[in-house]
Amino acid sequence: MSRFPGSGVIVMALATTFCTTAALMQVVSFAAFLTVVGLKSAALGFVDPAEMRHVSETLKDNQQANAFRLLSLARNIAKITAPAAGAAYAAWAGDAQALPVAA
Repeated sequence: MSRFPGSGVIVMALATTFCTTAALMQVVSFAAFLTVVGLKSAALGFVDPAEMRHVSETLKDNQQANAFRLLSLARNIAKITAPAAGAAYAAWAGDAQALPVAA
């Protein structure tokens, strides 16, 4: 048994992912960019195992397959909408604000 509950790990990892994503839009140096990307990658490493554990512990066996399908669907939707959201932010804020590291 793990020391931390799966739902708590999910919340913290997703909150860290959200914060690091927002921070990526504001970094002004390459070193800060790499640091934020590293933190985001580390946080994402906890999300999938915590989701699996949470689903396994909270749902009955016959419900787990549907839950894992929904998680897969949510990941696939995020893969489509995340770049679109980034493009929308770049269009709204301008390239100089959205990509200060490249300048």
